Amino acid sequence: MPVIVSMFLVILLFPCSAHADKGMIPISDVSVYGPGQKAIIAWNGEEEILILSTDVYASGDSLVLEILPLPAKPKRIEKADVQSFVEIGRLMDLHLPMPPRPKTPVPGIPKKEVEIVFHEKIGAHDITVVKASDVQGFMNWAEGFLTEQGIGQRLSSPELEEVIGGYVEQKMNFFVFDLIDITLEEKSIEPICYQFNTDSLYYPLVISSLASGWTEISLFLLTPEPVRAFGLPGQMKIAYYHGQKVQFELESGELEAVDPDIAGLLGDHAWLTGVSYEGELADLKEDFRLPSPITLAEDESLYVNPSGERPVEIEGVVIEAQTLQVKAEVYSGFSYQPFSARIRVDRTVQEVVIEVAGVTATTKHQIHIMGSSLYVASEGGLVKVRLLPNELPGLSLKPQEIYEIQLMIEESEREEVEGELFTEVSLGTTPIYVSKGVAKGRLLGFIPVHMDITTTIDAQDGDILKEQKPWWSFLFLYRGQVSYGPA
Repeated sequence: MPVIVSMFLVILLFPCSAHADKGMIPISDVSVYGPGQKAIIAWNGEEEILILSTDVYASGDSLVLEILPLPAKPKRIEKADVQSFVEIGRLMDLHLPMPPRPKTPVPGIPKKEVEIVFHEKIGAHDITVVKASDVQGFMNWAEGFLTEQGIGQRLSSPELEEVIGGYVEQKMNFFVFDLIDITLEEKSIEPICYQFNTDSLYYPLVISSLASGWTEISLFLLTPEPVRAFGLPGQMKIAYYHGQKVQFELESGELEAVDPDIAGLLGDHAWLTGVSYEGELADLKEDFRLPSPITLAEDESLYVNPSGERPVEIEGVVIEAQTLQVKAEVYSGFSYQPFSARIRVDRTVQEVVIEVAGVTATTKHQIHIMGSSLYVASEGGLVKVRLLPNELPGLSLKPQEIYEIQLMIEESEREEVEGELFTEVSLGTTPIYVSKGVAKGRLLGFIPVHMDITTTIDAQDGDILKEQKPWWSFLFLYRGQVSYGPA
């Protein structure tokens, strides 16, 4: 029987003509087809239930090997019901009906190098879970595993060793080997449910980058609170259905219809958020993670330096995480407001994303939260930010759709006069927001046009310091109001 190595996530051993959905790689002339990666992921902040679909068929009887990295040893692996995906589709039709005039959709160190911790045959799946602490040990075991299964194909490659090494360095030591028997007959292979402890909602993507080609990934997230777009990895986007954002609240009965165990995990309600990716497998540079938020007490201080050796500290304690979400209550100068910041520790990005009430701003400067106040670091020290991003619409901005806000520091010479005998010139430091937006209106009152606007705003008192517009803006008649949207 021909064999297909899929690394699901996985490993391109040599060029082939198969579709790259789920990284299906044939070891013969057999063509394998799949509709892309689909998963239902329920997470309560501590524990995850992952229902993973395997909808593939081949032009001949074949075996498929999928490898799935996990952050912890699964506490439960069992057959799931394909009806869960059908129910998700029904709920989207119920909560997001097609509008009358639809919009266009927006696009601990183990004693062994490798230890088998689970093995069971579930329907068409022959599942083995191993714990690996050493890359070479993993590769040797995997080669032996294929030999035991009567599979002559080798897995070893520098690219695979690098990816597995990255997972092991992150303490991602558990790997699922799923050997699937598929036939010429087109049929749906039962999905598999994995349940495991994790402090981040998790779905592996990087391992898929070893394959080549185009893929479509659809993830249906079930969480206690709605997932914000700013919290998504850069590759993923909120999905749209009938021109509407896939995000709505589900009651206990609806959760029960999707999966009883998910209902038990999440309680009497949860939010469903659809996220998607369409693109090259090689562009998948990071796994999908949504971390648990860290709530900052009033007397605690947070320090974030996105380009430093110790990027995130709370009360002097270094927080080891690639992505961090912090919640606090900050006094803006007008009122106390909930404050949420997504901290990316990725050194190539070197950026902090700040979100307040659904409005985001990015900065490459150090930020501090101390005594319920937000500060940004300048060469001369810390400067308080009194205006939060969500307060910009209350200013005298021109009607526009804002698609980008940056928090920056403006260094300028400020002249200070003391008495009549001398003048002192000192360096002034001002935190500013630079917003970019698009205004919709009419030129000369009747020609529909869009106009780019860049506005510089004082982040302490809200004064508009500068507006950059085209030379013909004096002929432009504005329409609408200030809003936020995509570029």
